[in-house]
Order: sequence, then C-alpha cells, then structure tokens
Amino acid sequence: EYQIVVGSLKRLLALGLPKYVLDPVLDAHPAAAELYENLTYSQLGLSRAPLQVAIGSAIVAIQVLEQFRTRRSGQHGARMR
Repeated sequence: EYQIVVGSLKRLLALGLPKYVLDPVLDAHPAAAELYENLTYSQLGLSRAPLQVAIGSAIVAIQVLEQFRTRRSGQHGARMR
C-alpha cells in the first residue's frame, strides 16, 4: 500500500504544479516534502530546506566524501605495499 501511495504522489508531483498550489501541501506534509526534494534534488538541490540547513548539509556531505576518499586511498596504498 505504501508503494501505491508513493507512486501516486510521485505522479502528482511530476505534473509541475504551480508553487502556490504545491507549497501549502508540502508545508503540511513533511513526508511529501521529503519525497519532492528527493525527486527534484538533481535539478533543485535542497530546495525546501532553509539556506543555512542546505549549506550545512552540503558541508557535511563534502566532509563525509573526503573521509571516504581518504580511507579508500589509504586502503589502496596498504594493498600495494
């Protein structure tokens, strides 16, 4: 049932509803807002998050990716020895 609801919501969000229609729905339903943000992330980024939260999320993501990259390159170096 959950997948049916999500599928229906995804189809409705894909209609390109005007902001004045979409915003009240997303403001009232955080799960729908999260789905919308996930669906539109590649085009809009964290479009529903306040700027400070979006910047903070970007910084944390960069730090995590850098840690992962550092660990991966350390593992490759250990294998080569």
